[in-house]
Amino acid sequence: MRFRAWRQQAKLLKAVEWLAAGRSVGDIAFSLGYSGPSAFIAVFRSAFGVSPGKYFQLEAREPF
Repeated sequence: MRFRAWRQQAKLLKAVEWLAAGRSVGDIAFSLGYSGPSAFIAVFRSAFGVSPGKYFQLEAREPF
């Protein structure tokens, strides 16, 4: 895995942790270095197939 891909994976893992803790999407986006919430949401959706809000709605219905 190249460094860029590894770094994006690390950011997404931290984002999921912070979202679960109740931090806002905007706060997470800027903390992780994205230009804004929409850029973060686009990357999140690309990786997980859903927006950050939908991710936790689906997780609540489908236990792993």
